[in-house]
Order: sequence, then structure tokens, then C-alpha cells
Amino acid sequence: MTSSDSLEAIELRVWKRNIGYRVSFLYNPPRNKPDLNSLLHDWNKHSFILGDFNAPSTRWGYVQNCTVGYLVEDFIENSTASSTFLSYRGASSHPDLLLAHPNLTPFVYHHLVQAPGGDGHKILSVIISNPGETHAPRVTRWNLKKANWEKYASLTNTLLENFDYRKDGSKAFRLISALNGKQTQPCKQPMKVGGKILTSDLDIAKIFLKYYHKVSNFRPRRQIRKREINSPPVNQKWDRLFSAPFSDEEF
Repeated sequence: MTSSDSLEAIELRVWKRNIGYRVSFLYNPPRNKPDLNSLLHDWNKHSFILGDFNAPSTRWGYVQNCTVGYLVEDFIENSTASSTFLSYRGASSHPDLLLAHPNLTPFVYHHLVQAPGGDGHKILSVIISNPGETHAPRVTRWNLKKANWEKYASLTNTLLENFDYRKDGSKAFRLISALNGKQTQPCKQPMKVGGKILTSDLDIAKIFLKYYHKVSNFRPRRQIRKREINSPPVNQKWDRLFSAPFSDEEF
């Protein structure tokens, strides 16, 4: 876009995370009085202007002001236009400015990159952060009312029936503890049951057989069985974890 004066400007529409930004890049030749109001068409909260204004002003680091500098200051302070001076990163030979809508001010950072070819023209770099990026990440939530509990119970039963507890006893213990929401810690000391320290595999097997015999013959009240018959077996303390008793040879 070229206005009636010598101001040169290019407007781009940039999209980031479904938000459309209106970006105007401009170059104002030295001593030219730019018509900056021509850039305010469709100005909104996602708009900003950056470029070489060639507008000396003590407000952004110059020793003295000039006519063009006063024009840019008036443009910035115009409450009707709602444009706000955000930052500057230059010296008297690099009057590069960034103007943005007030709503964008906390989310835009502007800096200059050194000239790649040594010709004195630096590159303006602008970083925009979305307001939503500062929020905490969303926590995944599951709708348990819509879960297929019949399939869950069937898969759990199949897993428990096919588990080899004689070879993978420690894994089975960790699995059942995880299903019950309990954290397990590796045992670094001898097992103690009923005041007796178990020092051999035979002692552990005898205690295990005694406990299993007690669990296998335990029958809850009919009211409890009726209420909890559709729940996963792993959640019931009275349910049998083994499909068949151990024989004496196995112990």
C-alpha cells in the first residue's frame, strides 16, 4: 500500500492458533510526513504496525525532536485511534518502532537482529505469545458413567484367570495393588506374619496356603453378593483370585 505521500506499507494477515493478526510493515523515507491514519482501517485488538518510521524523537532515544517525530507522537497518543507505543530498539540511525493495540501489549516482544550484510539495515523481529498459553494445562478427565463396565469385568477376569501366580507372584501383587489404588514398595526386610518371621520359601508357602484356604471358604452375606455381583472381581475382598486350589506337590 502506498498513501498519497511517500509512505510505503505492506499489510499481512497472519494466523496463529485460530487467531488472525493484522500486521502492517512500513517504511517512511527521511523528512516525509506520513499519513499514519491511513493504516487504521479495520484496526482491532489483533493489529500492530512496525517498521522504519524515520521519526526522531526524544521519547525513543533521540537527542532532539523533529516534525515527523511529533507527528508519530500525536498518532500514538490519539485516544480515538487506540494505538499504543509499545517499544523501540534503536539509535539515531535506526528509528525502528512497533505500535500495537493496547490489548496486545503484554503479549508482544520486539527486538532488532544485526544486519546480515553489513549495510546498516537491521531486521525487526516480533514474537507474539497467545494469551491462552499462560494458562495451566488442562487435566484429562474420564466419564466413568459411559464406561463399558461389562467389558472391563470380562477382560479383568480373563487376565486374572490366565495369570501364573506361581511364577509371577510379585507381578501379580503389584497389579492387584495398582488396581486397588495402592502403592507398593519393594520389601527389603524379612516378611513378618503374626509375630513370626518367615525365613524360608517353605514358611512363606505354608502361610500363603493357610491364607488362601481361608479366603476360598469365605462366603459373604447374600445381600452383599447381590449388591456387588456386577462389580469387577478385583475390587471385592471376598473374591477368589485363583481359578483352582494349589496341590500339595506345587507347594
